[in-house]
Amino acid sequence: MYFLGPLLIWLEDISAGRILNFHLVELSLFSLDKTIFYMIALLVIQAGIIFYKRSKNTNYSIDWFREAIKFIFAIYLILLVHLTVLRYDWQWWQASFNFERSLNELNWIPLVDTIKLRNGSAFSFWYNFFGNVVWFFPFGMMLPYIFKMKRAFFITLLWGLLFSVSIETMQFYLETGVSHIDDVIFNGAGVIIGYLIYDILKISNRYIKGRRNTNG
Repeated sequence: MYFLGPLLIWLEDISAGRILNFHLVELSLFSLDKTIFYMIALLVIQAGIIFYKRSKNTNYSIDWFREAIKFIFAIYLILLVHLTVLRYDWQWWQASFNFERSLNELNWIPLVDTIKLRNGSAFSFWYNFFGNVVWFFPFGMMLPYIFKMKRAFFITLLWGLLFSVSIETMQFYLETGVSHIDDVIFNGAGVIIGYLIYDILKISNRYIKGRRNTNG
């Protein structure tokens, strides 16, 4: 780790083994540490694109909030892939796919293993459920804002499910995680909730603007 190593060491020292499932904290910091590299690169690229457009057109207006959302969305996707697929692997370009794995190894039957988790470890159950749902909130919130489109709900849900399936597929063939249909279901639920939050914020914004115009 290049950026967050001291923070991880500090957390290890103060926790002294008292934090259960500390490996999740370690994985989160490791993934975030790797994502910082891409964050810096994307900032440079985004700044270069904006500078180029302004040099070509001095009247070019920039929606800084929209640019910020696009940047955050890109970083979010990278971080999510690192957390779920690449995990502790820095040299992801050297990863090898095991295409000889049988599809029978996949967990195709919905909710069976989730129910087993509920009857076992409460932490594992809630982490699996809420983790998979919450991690896809941002997808449902930011995608329809960035790409203005008709039938935004269905398109957003479709892209969210495709991204989730892509993650599960990479986990399966890279052998970096357990691929499960439940994850796709919960991810889809997260996209839906995220989109509903986006819709509520959009309606609220229109209402506030309408009140301002009426009062103005």
